[in-house]
Order: sequence, then C-alpha cells, then structure tokens
Amino acid sequence: MKQKTYLFITIVLWLVSLTGCNLPQINTGAGDVYGKKTQAWFDFPVDGMILALKPYELVSHVTDPGGIAQVEWSVNGSVVATDPIGKAVETVNELSEFHYRWTPEQPGEYLISVRPQSTGGEWGPSAKVRVTIPGEMTATPTMTATITPSLMPTITATVTPTITPTADDKLALVDMTKSTNQFYHPGCTPDSVTFTIRATKPQDVKYMYLFYKLMDTKGTGQTEINGGRPMKKTGTDTWTLTVKASEIEGYKRFANAWFVYQFIAQGGSEVVARSQAMGDIQLSVCGSAPAEPPGVTLTPGLPVINPSE
Repeated sequence: MKQKTYLFITIVLWLVSLTGCNLPQINTGAGDVYGKKTQAWFDFPVDGMILALKPYELVSHVTDPGGIAQVEWSVNGSVVATDPIGKAVETVNELSEFHYRWTPEQPGEYLISVRPQSTGGEWGPSAKVRVTIPGEMTATPTMTATITPSLMPTITATVTPTITPTADDKLALVDMTKSTNQFYHPGCTPDSVTFTIRATKPQDVKYMYLFYKLMDTKGTGQTEINGGRPMKKTGTDTWTLTVKASEIEGYKRFANAWFVYQFIAQGGSEVVARSQAMGDIQLSVCGSAPAEPPGVTLTPGLPVINPSE
C-alpha cells in the first residue's frame, strides 16, 4: 500500500515539473470568465474633450456574455446615478446602450466614469474619460425658429432649394439628408429619424452636434432645446445620428409637433459652423395625419446651409 501511495505522489510531482509549476488558473477579475468580460466604453464624451459649461448627454455601451444588470455613473470619484437594465436606451443580444444627463456645475477638469455590473453580480472595470471645461466657455449655442400656423401657402413639389455657394477657404455644412418627414410615438413606424450631414472642410471639425426641440403645430408651446447630441463620424467628411421619439424629452407633450433642429460643428473649443434652424419634420401620435400647411417659416425639404459665421 505504501508503495502505491509513493508511486502516485511521484507521478504527480513529475507532471507538475513538466508544466514548470504553472498550473492552469482562472482569472477571477470582475466578470472575467475564460476570456469573456463585463466591459464598458464611452461613445461620448471622448477622452480629452474640451466642453462648454452646459448640459450634456453621456453615452456608453456595456456588454457581458450573461447580460447586464445595471451601470453606475461617477463624476470625480462620486457616484451620481445607478441605472438598471430597464433604463437602457437599447439592448441587442449582449450589448446595451445607456445615456445619462450630466450638467457640470462649474469650469474645471472632470473625470467621468461608468461601471457595469453583470446579472451574476460581478462588477466590471470602469470606463473613464477626462474632460476639461474652460472658465470662459459659458455660452450655449442658440437656435431659433418662428412658428406661424396657417400663414404659409401650401408648398408644391416644384420647390427645389439649393446650397448657398461659399468661399473655398470657409467651412460649410452641406448635403443634409433625413430619413423621413414624419415619425411617431408610440407603437407606429417610423419611430425615429436618421440624419446625415457633410462638412466641406472636415479637417476643421472635431465634433458635430445636433440640437433640437419640439414646437406644437397649433402654437400652444414648445420644449427646451436639448443639450446637443453628438453625431457619429461615418466617413472622411460625413456625420450621422438617429433620434428615437422616445429619447426626446417631452415627446408626449403634444399630439403633433414640429421637430426643429440645427447642426453645430465644433473645432476644438470653438463653434466653427452652424446650420440654420429647420422645422420640416413632424413628430406625431400614432395614426395622426401630417399638419397642413407646414407651419414654420423655414425652407422646406433640403435646407440652405449657412457657412461659418
């Protein structure tokens, strides 16, 4: 019996010596199982951005093979919000998108982080970005549009707006497209609108934003302008963004509303170009017919885009 025991121990020690004493190990880091991890990253803002002193919508994507339970938002080390999976803007398979409305209190440097937790209870590593808000940047870009219901003549299909010619040395925003002239809430399609915009001098543009608000087609009121949605660069000179009805603050306030929007390009810390405000898209309750006439004193269809100011 002793000889068998001795032989067993000898075989085990021999196997260990062959592996160089490096026995297999399982990484017990947060959510890390056989190389699959709970992860998070920022879509906006980007690390190192210089921002104005105004509200922003933070955008993050998180993923885990077993599903995400919640995310935790922090600013300068202090937790500011914890959002369960039910607050995700969108979830497709293992990937979820979360938004958080953040308003910096004063100029300075901010460390923003988001930390994901899997359905198994494990916390993943935090995604972090550092942004700077200079003291002199306190102005919010403005956007105006005048609502005049029933005062405009009916628009005919023969109207063909053109792009205003600009000097070669100036940046201009051109070739704007939109996926629809009317979208709905709730339950009908389309329930979103997708925009694209092109810059003639993309090297001068660091960030592209879409500002928008809702204006009742009957002229009874309007919502506040959003804090600016960052658009995604999809080519050397093109940016795109999809806006869902349910993402718009106050989207249930009006049965029919004009979606008034404006593009603003930022180069570093300065606004380098902006479009005029446009109101040729309608957000309606499911089943509503378009309001007639259009109701805004803005160019219908393809808008005229202004060069940098």
